[in-house]
Amino acid sequence: ARRENQRLFGELQAAYRHLKDYTFQAEALATAEERLRMVRELHDSLTQTLFSMNLAVQAAQIAAGQDPTQVSGHLRRLQTLSRSAAGEVQTLTGKASAPAVFGDSLPEALKRLVNECQAQGHLPITLKAVGERSLPPAMIANLYHIAQEALNNAAKHAGDCQARLFLNVAEAPAFLEIVDTGCGFDQAEALQSGGIGLESMSERAREIGWELRIESTPGQGTRILVREKQA
Repeated sequence: ARRENQRLFGELQAAYRHLKDYTFQAEALATAEERLRMVRELHDSLTQTLFSMNLAVQAAQIAAGQDPTQVSGHLRRLQTLSRSAAGEVQTLTGKASAPAVFGDSLPEALKRLVNECQAQGHLPITLKAVGERSLPPAMIANLYHIAQEALNNAAKHAGDCQARLFLNVAEAPAFLEIVDTGCGFDQAEALQSGGIGLESMSERAREIGWELRIESTPGQGTRILVREKQA
C-alpha cells in the first residue's frame, strides 16, 4: 500500500508539473496573440493616421511657398488627424470604447472609407456595390480593414494612379475586389521585407472564413480579391 501510494504521489507530481508547463505555454500563447493583435490594430489604424498627418504637413509646406492662404486649411486638417490619433491610442489602450465607425452595412462603411481617402487627397477612387445582403459586424470590420489597407498601400507605393472598389453580395460567393492602376510590386520581395500589411489582410480574411488572392506585377498595377469560401 505504501509503494502504491508513493507511485500515485509521483504520478500526481508529474501531472502537476505538466499542468504548470501547459499553463505557462497557454499564457505565453495568449500574450503573443494579444501582442500580434495590438500590432495589427496599430498598423490598421494609427499608422494610417500618421501617414495622413505626414501628407497634411507636406501639403502645408508646399502651400506656404505657393499660396499661404491655403496653409490654415492644411493645419486644421492636421489638428483633426492628431485628435483622431489620440482617440485611437485611447481605444487601443482600453481607455475609451471603440467608436462605431462601420455603419449599418458594408457598402456604407466602404463609402465612408472612400470619402475619407478622397478628402485626404490620396488618390481617385470609384466604388460600386451590388446587393443588399446583411453581413455580421465582425465580417464588415475585417473587410473594411482589408479595403483600407489596400487603398493605403496604393496611396503610399503605387504612384500616380486610380483605384476601384467593387463589392458584390448579391450572389454567392460574395466578394470584394480592389484594383489600382499603379506601379505594382513583386510579392516575394514584399513578403521578405517584413511588412505586416499583406499578412494582416490574409489573417483578416481567414478569420471570417473568406479567401484572399493578390495579383500584382511590377509596372502593371495590383488586384486584390477577397472572396467568400463556398461550402
